[in-house]
Amino acid sequence: KKTLFYLEQVILKHKAADDCCKIKVEKDGIDFFFKTPQQAHKFIDLIACFVPCTHKESQELISHDPKNNIFNYKYTTLVTIPSICKDDVVCLNKRYAKSLGLANTILVCFRVTTLMHLIDPLTHQVIKVTAKDYFNNPFETICTSSRLSKYIVIDVDLQNHHHGVCPETTEPF
Repeated sequence: KKTLFYLEQVILKHKAADDCCKIKVEKDGIDFFFKTPQQAHKFIDLIACFVPCTHKESQELISHDPKNNIFNYKYTTLVTIPSICKDDVVCLNKRYAKSLGLANTILVCFRVTTLMHLIDPLTHQVIKVTAKDYFNNPFETICTSSRLSKYIVIDVDLQNHHHGVCPETTEPF
């Protein structure tokens, strides 16, 4: 929802909805209707400049006049935007995390632009995921920012343990 709200602000700022003949709010998105495919492509290009997305196009024959060789098509373009928002906790699949050089699969999204910026909370390693990479290796939000709570660490009691090593055997666990 944060991404859709941000996208709404971008659309209003750039007056991209001026070419729309109809806007319809749906359960999981918004439908925009245009008179020409060129207007729709211009709109999609604007969206792609601000959020990661992918799109699929199709056309359907509405009517045709064989005498005059006139065909009327209905063009449909489906734009998909990831549901990942800023401050969401996400879980990558192990193979994809390993290909990125990550030891952990649990990451926090700290920024969404045309890329999704993720950080490993344990190693502080930052990765940037493109729309193409996301849609080839999709991952889901396991916790949204609304479910997180802020806290303050008042005191830290350091132990004499080595990180990643069992103290009794000194072998990695």
